[in-house]
Amino acid sequence: MNTELECELRRAYTRAMDPFLAIVLGSIALALLAFVVIGILNTPGTGSEQLGWKTSHQHDRTQAVREAEDLEQMLEAANARRRARGEAELTVDGLLEDEDVRRGSM
Repeated sequence: MNTELECELRRAYTRAMDPFLAIVLGSIALALLAFVVIGILNTPGTGSEQLGWKTSHQHDRTQAVREAEDLEQMLEAANARRRARGEAELTVDGLLEDEDVRRGSM
C-alpha cells in the first residue's frame, strides 16, 4: 500500500515538474537564440574589432613606430644641447657606429 502511494506521489511530482522544466529550458534556448541573432545582425566587424583587440603583429608594429618616435625625440633633444655647446650633431648612423665600436672593444 505504501509503495502505491509513493508511486502516485512520484507521478504527481513528475507531472508538475514537466511544464516547469519545459519553461526553464525553453527560456534558456530562447535567450541563446536571441544573443546569436543580435550578434549576427548588429556586428559591423569581428568581435576583436569591437573590443579593440589587436593582433600581435599590429601591436609589434605600433610599438616599433613608438620606439622610432622616441628615438627621434631623444636625438633632437640631445642635438639641441649639443648645438648650444657648439658640438656636432648626432645621427642614428653615428650612434650605431659608436655602439658597434663599443661592443667590439669590450
